[in-house]
Amino acid sequence: MTTARKAEVPSLVGYLLVATVILLPAWGNRGPASSSPVDVLLLSLAGWWCWDAVRRWSPTAAPYTLPVLLSLTAGAVAGALGRYPGGAVIALAQDAFLLLAALAMTRIVTAPGPWARRVAVGWVAGAVAWSLPVLASAAGLVPASAWGVLVTTSNQRAFGTFANPNLAGSYYAVSFFVVLAVIRPWRLRVLLAAVPLAALALTGSLAAIAGTGLGLLVLATRHVVRSLAPSAPRRARTAVALMVAGVTALAGLTLGGPALASAPQQFGGDAALHNSFGRLHRSDSSRFYLWSLGLNQLGGNLVVGVGPTAASPTLRGISDSGKSLHSDVLASLLERGLAGIVALFLLIGGIAVAGWRLAKRTVPWLVAPAALSVAALSIVPGLLTHEVLHFRHVWLLLGLLIGARAIATPRPLERT
Repeated sequence: MTTARKAEVPSLVGYLLVATVILLPAWGNRGPASSSPVDVLLLSLAGWWCWDAVRRWSPTAAPYTLPVLLSLTAGAVAGALGRYPGGAVIALAQDAFLLLAALAMTRIVTAPGPWARRVAVGWVAGAVAWSLPVLASAAGLVPASAWGVLVTTSNQRAFGTFANPNLAGSYYAVSFFVVLAVIRPWRLRVLLAAVPLAALALTGSLAAIAGTGLGLLVLATRHVVRSLAPSAPRRARTAVALMVAGVTALAGLTLGGPALASAPQQFGGDAALHNSFGRLHRSDSSRFYLWSLGLNQLGGNLVVGVGPTAASPTLRGISDSGKSLHSDVLASLLERGLAGIVALFLLIGGIAVAGWRLAKRTVPWLVAPAALSVAALSIVPGLLTHEVLHFRHVWLLLGLLIGARAIATPRPLERT
């Protein structure tokens, strides 16, 4: 069998991935420490990737692989030395499973054929289709119980078909940028992008809203720099971009900080803001409380860590609100030690470099590669306030982004 023939992807596998991205929100996708029927599809893709890597003797190269392997090693050591080795085994199995799913995505979208475009369009179709019932329920057009798409809590936050509003918000935020990256006619792009954006607003997820704002800010800054100095040398444009980004970030912290701090008192009774800034004072105080508990109770094991999943039972034993650390950064440090936090930073750095390079390239099946890059950037706030690294859509996005980077070509202007 020729090398070109081995590089092809069977039609069944391609359609399986398309079905996976369309059905990703279906069946109550529950995120960490649980599963849903869509995992059967992901497991099939992971198994195919293993078989394909052995068959071709050419594993998929991706910058997220080594950081995840380092995190797995750190977790295995910490789990073996910790009090909950059984929980560590389950957590490590989940990590390996999601790594294989991301590798399968990267492998398929870089293969010859139409699968990259079909997968990207399938993601858009699924995001819009699963967002519409949420909007219909919120508008009172259909009863929430009929769809199971609008779960009401004391804060009136929409869960969508997911298990919690933060997971739903992260998915809608990522999907918003995928729409911007994939759809070419600008009117259709705006129309379709508005659907997951509206669903995101209904979730009231502060991390997802902040991530979306961060991504839009980066896209706007990039557009301004490119339009003001299209003929400037590349190094000059990069320096200007970094300077503008720094000034914008500083201005945002200086001007926006006091506004955010006062928003709960000023707008807490406003229904339009009740799900966003109006609950900021309760959201951040609970996070700070959990992080303080985690550092106080688990901070003595920073070198090795207490083991994956070990933080939750410790926090539950001392506080009714202690379910998890609600932070991938703290979870990596406290549960997997110094090697775990190094692995997380390597993962973030590798994805950031890949996204930066993709934004300056052309991809046949993307109208705006930079939008796909900032889709990954929109996840960053969630790393601080949630544990998003077990969200299925995060790893499928990373697989898609790295696949796009692998086949990207320089823009005509950059070839000269």
